[in-house]
Amino acid sequence: MNAEIARNNLGRMRQLEIRTRRLVNDSLAGEYRSVFKGRGMDFDDVREYVPGDEIRHLDWRAYARSDRHYIKLYEQETNLRATIVVDNSASMKFANKINYARHIAACLAYLLSTQQDLAG
Repeated sequence: MNAEIARNNLGRMRQLEIRTRRLVNDSLAGEYRSVFKGRGMDFDDVREYVPGDEIRHLDWRAYARSDRHYIKLYEQETNLRATIVVDNSASMKFANKINYARHIAACLAYLLSTQQDLAG
C-alpha cells in the first residue's frame, strides 16, 4: 500500500517545476544564472578600467578599438545548497499537518535535485 502511494506521489512530483527568469543548462552547476560578477567561465560584459584592477583581465581588443582600457567581466557559477527543515513537534500532529509538511519537503527536495542543486 505504501509503495503504491509513493509511486503515485512521485508521478505527481514529476509534473512540478520551478521557473526562473533566465535558464542555463549546465551539468556541473545549477540551472540558473548568477547576478554576481566575478571569476567564472561565461563572459558577461566589459567595464572601464579602474586603477587597482588586475591587468590580466584587460580586454585588448576593446583597447585596440577605442584607445581606452576595459576589464572583462565574467558571470560567476552558482550552486544552490538548500536545507529543508520540517517541524516535528506535537502541534504538527494535529489535523495530520506533519504529513503535508513532509510531502512539501519531499517535493522541494525533488525539484532541487532535478535542477542539479543540493538539498538536505
